[in-house]
Amino acid sequence: MTFESALGGIDRANLLRTGFGEKFLLDNHYAVISILPFEANWYRTKDIREFLSSDEILKYIKMFKKIHTYGSSMGAYGALAFADVLGADNVVAISPITTLASDLVPWETRFRPGTAFQWNGLFSDGCEGCRNVSSIWALFDDKCVDANHVERLEKTTGQRLNKLVIPGVRHAVAVCLSDAGVLKKTVLACLQNQPYETVQAQIMENDFQPFYAALRKAYSERIAQKRERVIL
Repeated sequence: MTFESALGGIDRANLLRTGFGEKFLLDNHYAVISILPFEANWYRTKDIREFLSSDEILKYIKMFKKIHTYGSSMGAYGALAFADVLGADNVVAISPITTLASDLVPWETRFRPGTAFQWNGLFSDGCEGCRNVSSIWALFDDKCVDANHVERLEKTTGQRLNKLVIPGVRHAVAVCLSDAGVLKKTVLACLQNQPYETVQAQIMENDFQPFYAALRKAYSERIAQKRERVIL
């Protein structure tokens, strides 16, 4: 089951859009259920919570031999928070966010729009949502704030957590892995629960700095163009 991120540019009104990682997973013979919110609501709305814990969806997914949840950023939060209720065996969380509850993560100040939603009650903390999962894979930059979320996650999951460090890319792990041509291979390794040391070694063979630099340059140019249009 895949969860969308809060990334801009997604046509959330399009009910037929492809979910996060959906085509890649289908191409590799995984059945896919894509969770497609109408807005970047951090999966905190009542309808999503009720759907993901409903008898209908839980009965349906019992037909599968193994259940994975997968997402990036906001999607990683969803993958973690709903893992247990969905009976997930494995979680793949890219740039993981565990919660936006201010009392739990007062140092998390990057996602202001997301804090407008209610951050208490059921499924509000990804650390509490994956206590029964056999394995969790966290892909993150250890010099980024995301590392704080991984530290919280490790306190709950212990040795079940596989920490894959992607250096120098900050929160842009998925984009930089994709631009480097290793995202698919890395995610497949996590889904197949390949040896941690092997997967980390394959990641470290790559230099992601040029991809992150190009990403930042493109972002700066877009911001400059927007400012120019406003001035004109």
